[in-house]
Amino acid sequence: MIIKKGMIAVKKSVYSIVLADKVVEEIDKMAFMMNTSRSNLINQILAEKVGLLTPEMRMNDIFRQISEMMNDSFALLDRTSDSIMSMKSTLLYKYRPTVKYKVELFRDLSGCVGRLTVSFRSQNQQLLRSFSDFFKLWKQLETKYIGRYFKGEMPFGDSQGGFERYFYQTGDNCTYSQISDRISGYIRLIDSSMKLYFNGAEIEKIEKLYCEDLKNISDIL
Repeated sequence: MIIKKGMIAVKKSVYSIVLADKVVEEIDKMAFMMNTSRSNLINQILAEKVGLLTPEMRMNDIFRQISEMMNDSFALLDRTSDSIMSMKSTLLYKYRPTVKYKVELFRDLSGCVGRLTVSFRSQNQQLLRSFSDFFKLWKQLETKYIGRYFKGEMPFGDSQGGFERYFYQTGDNCTYSQISDRISGYIRLIDSSMKLYFNGAEIEKIEKLYCEDLKNISDIL
């Protein structure tokens, strides 16, 4: 099976509607509190009224499930948009550096369902080199064990000194639970592996952990 990259855009159109000023004021207040736009909020309200599921509702459901699956090692950060959630974890290392994980879900789940960005801030050059070396190792593991599923470009890369990873469906109809399971499991895996690496664990131990996780994957890589 070869996974091809690509996303299908969700169709949207512009409509003119007449609303009372007081209604718009209340909608704007709600939209501000929910970190969304007026248009998105009105779209969600109307979708709920007619029994439709919007991309924002879908993303909120997946993010809720991801939040429930994270353990005490992670601190959830405030949501900045409908499509993004972030969390952080602290390495048990001198200066206790913090690693940030940002999950972005795409509006359409055809093919690529989302992206994870892992970032690390420090002025300590030794820590930065160790962080870079860990992800060199991680890319080698990804290439070795899942490279055959991708034609050409691999699903990972560098992102402003950090690491980014895209997630793709291997089947046609992944459930929200499968998406949240895969993304949350991958974050826990990479966080555990990084902590082992910084604590001086042998590479074979990290590779074994990676291979064990592969056994639990279904429908999303």
